[in-house]
Amino acid sequence: MRLVKAEIQGFGRLATGKVNLDSKVIAVVGPNEAGKTTLLRALAYVDNGATLTASERSRGMNVDDSATVVRVQYLLNEGDVAAVEAFDLEDVPQSIWLSRAAGDGTVRESVLPAPRKSIAPLSKALAAVKRAATKKAFGELAYTAPVPSEDGTVDPVDEAHASLRERAENAISSLLAEADAEGPVAPAERRADELRAISHDLSVYGLAQQLAATLGEVIAWVDRADPTAEVASALYGRTPDIVLFGEQDRMLASAHGLSDELVANPPASLRNLAGMAELDLGKVWATFTNGDEGERETLIDRANQTLAAKFDKAWNQSKVTVVLKTEGATLAIRIKQNGNRITQFDERSAGLKMFVALVAFLEVRGKTTPPVLLIDEAETHLHIDAQADLVNTFMTQQQAAKIIYTTHSPACLPPDLGSNIRAVVPDPDNEYRSLIKGSFWDGAAGFSALMLAMGAGAAAFSTARYVVLAEGASEMLVLPSLIKSAVGVADLDYQVAPGLSEVAPEMYPELDLAGARVAYLVDGDQGGLDRRRDLIAGGVPEDRIVTLGALTLENLLDAESYTTTLAKLLKECNPDAVVPDLPDLPDPTAEVWPSFVERWANEHSLKMPGKRIVASRLVEDGCASPSDFGAPILASAHAELQSVLKRASSGATS
Repeated sequence: MRLVKAEIQGFGRLATGKVNLDSKVIAVVGPNEAGKTTLLRALAYVDNGATLTASERSRGMNVDDSATVVRVQYLLNEGDVAAVEAFDLEDVPQSIWLSRAAGDGTVRESVLPAPRKSIAPLSKALAAVKRAATKKAFGELAYTAPVPSEDGTVDPVDEAHASLRERAENAISSLLAEADAEGPVAPAERRADELRAISHDLSVYGLAQQLAATLGEVIAWVDRADPTAEVASALYGRTPDIVLFGEQDRMLASAHGLSDELVANPPASLRNLAGMAELDLGKVWATFTNGDEGERETLIDRANQTLAAKFDKAWNQSKVTVVLKTEGATLAIRIKQNGNRITQFDERSAGLKMFVALVAFLEVRGKTTPPVLLIDEAETHLHIDAQADLVNTFMTQQQAAKIIYTTHSPACLPPDLGSNIRAVVPDPDNEYRSLIKGSFWDGAAGFSALMLAMGAGAAAFSTARYVVLAEGASEMLVLPSLIKSAVGVADLDYQVAPGLSEVAPEMYPELDLAGARVAYLVDGDQGGLDRRRDLIAGGVPEDRIVTLGALTLENLLDAESYTTTLAKLLKECNPDAVVPDLPDLPDPTAEVWPSFVERWANEHSLKMPGKRIVASRLVEDGCASPSDFGAPILASAHAELQSVLKRASSGATS
């Protein structure tokens, strides 16, 4: 299950807003006091059971206790769908919304499409009724009135039996006619009591047993409980918790002096680690007061064995575990790697230290389903290199389903700037409110939009940064993944920024200010060639422009990965439509693929997802992979870009 969207209404500075959360790692940026932390608090509100005080509700809005202040949407995966398969639903569930009201601590669930009993069994039952409702069957229901006996007495007429044939014929013929006219569900529910009485009488009198059995199937379908609540409950139980990973939980010191005060109130991060180790700090401290060194060593040895077993399950990249050691009255934390090498905890990378704290945090809370993790001011106490290492850990870790964090630091941004950044900025029309922006790249080029969103100055982005200015946000999203795959590297030594397609040609000479060392990349279609001409006319040196050796970037994708992603998005964009299979894509040299698919979608009256959304999903699902045709073209573009950037660097240095 994947968290993809949040909607907020009346929550602090966020009076109204929507945010796309469909990325594994999301950095929330914005000026000081804009409301970045409020966004995290709103997300955490979904699962924390709290209620909003009057001061926590948006100023100038009437946010009563029953008002929904936060909604989040999860998209289901195959495992989630399989978990509710036994409910035999008419429509396969695709998503679940969780919502919270301002003054109510409970979570409300809403599954889409709304769970309904499968209609197929009812239709089958009605077809069986139709086959069983023959003249012969109705003939069995004929009633012979009692005749007088020899003494002249007459038994009373059995009214139920006498009317049975007429009632059965009328009810069944009406049921079948109405089902043909308006569908089977409403007529079956409307006539359920009538059919129930007829079925009962058929059984009492032992008549038309096949007809009675088929009516029983219709009644059984009607009597089957509405699955809405049970399906919602089952899926809610599978949603990842949204939890705040606070500074006290993630800042784990290398050593802790044991004392009565520390044992009574240990730092949160140490309490988590001791809990994971199943180590009673009070018992360890008692061995110092009673002098029982053997008991102390036994407690620490057991704790280290427990940590080794648990970290072995959590850390699948290499053999890393935490080792506890007492040095005098100090409890020291060490890292053991590959079973033998032991190092000081504070000598290790910021990413590894956060990983240790995170594993302990989740372990003591019994989080078996990877949660959505919220981190406020992730760069706190970290120098620039450590921030970059921390972000790399965010991108590769498997303990959390998603990490959403705030930062003020350009060094703490994720590598792919397009899909992984959201901005919270002050509302220019209301000093008490802020706006959430997921697409703040529009209308600007390079890093200028990001600098504006962060409240950062140009100097913050000018530290020897290699920049490739591409046409739009979709290139910024997909190009890094495609090139890394094509040339077989883990990271690129340049960042991709959008803007060429969104800036007037007369502004092109100013784009060099958006990064320290800049190369330009344009598509190989007519639009790209026109843009190249405009760049040169605007004063950009021709030798700093690289032309992609294909019509457009999408044409370099693996065709199956591209169409699979498009098919998923088309179903999400058109939930009430039957989306046909996508046609085979044309030869990548013949036509621009996005134009081809958009034309096909228009012919079928389907809403198309935007290029930015497609690009984001390609990266998120791991489908941003090049085709055999595209890989050498991407490798060539990469080599050209590196050459341009090195020349630009040499020129800047000289």
